[in-house]
Amino acid sequence: MTHVSHFNAIQRFALALALVSAVLLGTRLWAQEQGDIETAKTSVGGIVNAAGAPIHSGPTENSYITLKLSKGDHVTVVGAKFDWLKIVPPEGSYCCGGKLFVDRHGDDKAGQGRINKQVNIRAGSDYSAMCSAILCQAAEGTEVTILGEQNEYFKIKPPADAFVYINKQYVDHDTAAPAPPAPTPITGAGHPDPTNNVVPPQPRNDAVVDTTGPGPTTHPGETGGSDVAVATPPTTQPDTNATAQAAEALFAQAQALTSNDKLPESLLRVAEEHLATLKARADAAAKLADVHKQQEELQHRSQALVAEQKELEDRLKNSGVTIYTAVGELRPSSLQFAGATLYRLTDPATGHTFCYLRTNDASVVRNIGQFVGVNGDLGNDAQLGSQVIALKNIAAVDAGKVNNGVVAQLVPPSMMAKTQADLQP
Repeated sequence: MTHVSHFNAIQRFALALALVSAVLLGTRLWAQEQGDIETAKTSVGGIVNAAGAPIHSGPTENSYITLKLSKGDHVTVVGAKFDWLKIVPPEGSYCCGGKLFVDRHGDDKAGQGRINKQVNIRAGSDYSAMCSAILCQAAEGTEVTILGEQNEYFKIKPPADAFVYINKQYVDHDTAAPAPPAPTPITGAGHPDPTNNVVPPQPRNDAVVDTTGPGPTTHPGETGGSDVAVATPPTTQPDTNATAQAAEALFAQAQALTSNDKLPESLLRVAEEHLATLKARADAAAKLADVHKQQEELQHRSQALVAEQKELEDRLKNSGVTIYTAVGELRPSSLQFAGATLYRLTDPATGHTFCYLRTNDASVVRNIGQFVGVNGDLGNDAQLGSQVIALKNIAAVDAGKVNNGVVAQLVPPSMMAKTQADLQP
């Protein structure tokens, strides 16, 4: 009779652990759907504690830099997760909106514009030629303030629901500053109702326990995405408090079984081994779910990029605009690496190199000394410390048509479009 009782206890124990694993896995998967760093109901003031503190387009070191702040500058923090703070774009920040989706109106000096189709608003930067991180969406009819132009984008004043990021090591809590008003919550498609509280920035030398919850750290839209914004329906969220209470109750039952001193030593060791195995399986399942979710996101973003490129190519083709990856004066390079020949794209006004070309096509030498437009895959080379284009095609270009019939992702600094403010003495 005693052996039967022990056997039933082990069965109950195994069932409880299986339920715990299922609950934990469900909780982890639900947490992944909550997005990156939500906007809190309240905000706090922060003060920058180091010179040249970088502001990033997303909450990772790989996200491109949009701005650098000076020591003593103030920031408004509206969210926190792990080592990153979500902040209101500081003074000097700007966003980018596709020229095809923004109509100028009123006095040109006033820089007034109106969105003609729901569009993604991206993080602008004077430190990077990329303009890929999506910060928010702007609905059709939204009024924007145009600050200037950058290739195929207008530079615009950051909307109220656009935020950037800074590592918490560069920010201390500004206790002298009055609490700023809470940001306006943005609800609806693609914007979950914010429910978390802001974690105040901590001094750099303090030992801080990170109380933020688990979840992926990929930032929204960092690898690109179509400028045309597509709304997504809101999802129904489970009751997290009830889920957590259920998990705690099941763990308590399992711990009670393992602490039962009436169980034989051998059965107790078997039960503990099963507990460790089930926990390891739950962790592995959660990590696998992370990988699958990231793969799906990358696939969706890749499809969106292809659609965006096709739409822009079609619209620009009809407008008589020629698009290149880069334009510049082609020069030979004294730096060579195994596998391909390197060439330089230089600024015709200064002769400075701003990009390299990599190709095995010997016919490229015919274009040396000419102003050319090139297309290819753009990337960064750690050895060169510069951007490199894997060349696909090259053609001579009239330098006088740059920014007026010819546009490129990379343009020589001396040929970048000047705003009205730049032309004033």
